[in-house]
Amino acid sequence: GEPPTLLRVEFSPLPGGAGTSLVLDHSRLPGNQQAGLAAGWHDFLDALAAEDGDGWDERFAELLPAYRERVAALG
Repeated sequence: GEPPTLLRVEFSPLPGGAGTSLVLDHSRLPGNQQAGLAAGWHDFLDALAAEDGDGWDERFAELLPAYRERVAALG
């Protein structure tokens, strides 16, 4: 029931191999949702940065079977 929005995500290598730059542009947002969505993205990206890859393999292994079932059901 939400109106369509536009999300653009761009990754670029930092000079000297110092990491990756992330640009996230979420537009066409209703005025009453802008602050909440911005805070939500910020919180999500902070959580990703804090994770720093720890637990990735375990979480991936946990999620993969369900996604395999969904893909198989599609056809």
